[in-house]
Amino acid sequence: MRYAVMFEIERDEWVYASGENPFTANSPILTFATHEAASKEAGKYHTGIVVQQEGDLREFDRSERARAAVRSRVNGRM
Repeated sequence: MRYAVMFEIERDEWVYASGENPFTANSPILTFATHEAASKEAGKYHTGIVVQQEGDLREFDRSERARAAVRSRVNGRM
């Protein structure tokens, strides 16, 4: 079992933490072998939570990437 960190970037819009800063929809998801290590990373985010992951994590599909790009433009991040 692996652990990942999610945080809320807008109301009801959760994303996985990645090792990149700034991150994009294509950024790889950061995973941890222990809950303790994931909790330390989650502490870096105001809304960070630790989630359990079994198997491979699903990347964004094409429509999710498109929506993220639109939100980034609307929010002045692109």
